[in-house]
Amino acid sequence: MNNCLDLGGHFTFRAQWHEPFVLEQETVQVQDKTVAILKVGAETLNLNFAPVDQFTAQTGAIATIFVKQGEDFIRVSTSLKKENGERAIGTALDRSHPAYALLLKGESFIGPAKLFGKDYMTSYVPIMDAQAKMIGILFVGIDISDNLRFLKEKVKSMKIGKTGGYFALNRKAGKTYGDVMIDANNEGKNYLTEKASDGSEFIKDMLEKNTGVSYYAAPSFGAAALQGKQRVAVFQPVPTMNWLIVGSAYTAEIVEDSVAQLIKYAFLALVLIVVVAFVLFYIVKRYVSVPLAEATRMANKMATGDLTEQVSNARHDEIGQLLNAINSIGTGLTKVIVEVSAGSFAIQQASQEIASGNADLSARTESQASSLEETSSSMEELTATVKNNADNARQASQLTTQASSVAASGGTVVNDVISTMQEIKDSSRRIADITGVIDGIAFQTNILALNAAVEAARAGEQGRGFAVVAAEVRSLAQRAAASATEIKLLINQSVEKVDQGSELVNVAGTTMREIVLNIEQVATIVMAISNASGEQSAGIDQISLAISDMDEMTQQNSALVEQAAAASESLRDQTERLHHVVGQFKVRR
Repeated sequence: MNNCLDLGGHFTFRAQWHEPFVLEQETVQVQDKTVAILKVGAETLNLNFAPVDQFTAQTGAIATIFVKQGEDFIRVSTSLKKENGERAIGTALDRSHPAYALLLKGESFIGPAKLFGKDYMTSYVPIMDAQAKMIGILFVGIDISDNLRFLKEKVKSMKIGKTGGYFALNRKAGKTYGDVMIDANNEGKNYLTEKASDGSEFIKDMLEKNTGVSYYAAPSFGAAALQGKQRVAVFQPVPTMNWLIVGSAYTAEIVEDSVAQLIKYAFLALVLIVVVAFVLFYIVKRYVSVPLAEATRMANKMATGDLTEQVSNARHDEIGQLLNAINSIGTGLTKVIVEVSAGSFAIQQASQEIASGNADLSARTESQASSLEETSSSMEELTATVKNNADNARQASQLTTQASSVAASGGTVVNDVISTMQEIKDSSRRIADITGVIDGIAFQTNILALNAAVEAARAGEQGRGFAVVAAEVRSLAQRAAASATEIKLLINQSVEKVDQGSELVNVAGTTMREIVLNIEQVATIVMAISNASGEQSAGIDQISLAISDMDEMTQQNSALVEQAAAASESLRDQTERLHHVVGQFKVRR
């Protein structure tokens, strides 16, 4: 019964909703209580009786939804009705109820309860929201009134010896602890304080021990003739009902009638066992074995790869859920097999294309490797040539630098010659100037000599000697003037020659400077060529290194292509095996 309530009842009741429960801030009036609204998705559960009524119609069990409000649990929807036909909503779960303390801890409760004159086996399960916070309770109750009534009558009718029999005590803590739940004569009384004739509290002792055998003297409330005689009681708890079942009889009666009773009860037990076994066999076969056999048959067909059949099922219990699950498994496997089959065929085609492409890529990679080897050899020759050119360019640069230095020295000498020629020219001009002065002096001397001669002539004989001297001076002045004129002529010719030489030297200096400038430009160009040759040589070295790396990578790529070809071949083999395995399944088209 516990499994039915805990698994069948609540799982079926909870299975109506597939979304988490949410406790809203908004409230609604439920009878005289203002209660927060409990929702599942867009569905409000407060005063919504469709889910609980549907559950009751399907299972025969009652259902209630509680909303947690503070420390209380308020009934907001139920299929349970009072004696007057009204729904039992708007009331709180009694805090003295044994389920209350467990539910506050977030734990479930299963146990009996009496509701509006009927006995129920009940189950309370906490409702948790998405944050694992308890916000309410789901309640399921199965009416056991008829079963309990039948059980009580059965227990009351059972005898042990002549006067012995069975009774049941309430084990639930509280005011009803020790109440007589089943008894032929004292049902409803409380035995907790009853004592045996010797004063022992035998009832309290049995409730505390929970299970076992107890011997005690007959209590005072028994028949007067039998008071004080020894009785034996065998007691055992019934956890689901929270009862203690006690079988009690006088020891003497048991001994007296032991053989007859043993035979009688053995026969009754045998008959009962046979009847129960037959009923159980029929029920199990009708409701369990046949569906399970069908489920087993379907599972075996699936195991052999036959997915063409489905089980017809109209049940809504656990067996029906199992058959639906098997049908769903078959449908899901069919989809998977069809998709895997199509996928394996596509993979097989793709692996063949990959293998063909890998073979082509391998051939191209080998051709590329050969071309790279030839390119590498050509680059080595080019590297040697460029290095030789770079060396020649460096030597030409050095020679050009030397020629530039020599030309610069020649330019310096020419500049010195130009300076010297200019100095000679300047000196010649100064000599010409001096010669002009001498010529002037000679002219003045000649004039003076002429004047002296005139004066000497006037003097007559006294001035004859002076006239001779004047004539000599005049002659000397004329010769000096003639010499000065010749010197001046020579100097002028020298100046002209010096001017011509100076012009030539200037031209030579200009030419030398142009030569030096051109040599410097040539040196710069040769230096640039040398540097470019060096950079070209370094670049070719890098290209050679890159080609070497490319050659190595090409070799590695060739190895990887071979591995990929082997892997694609293996993939094709595995795909063929997968296609073969999938082909063993039979599926619905």
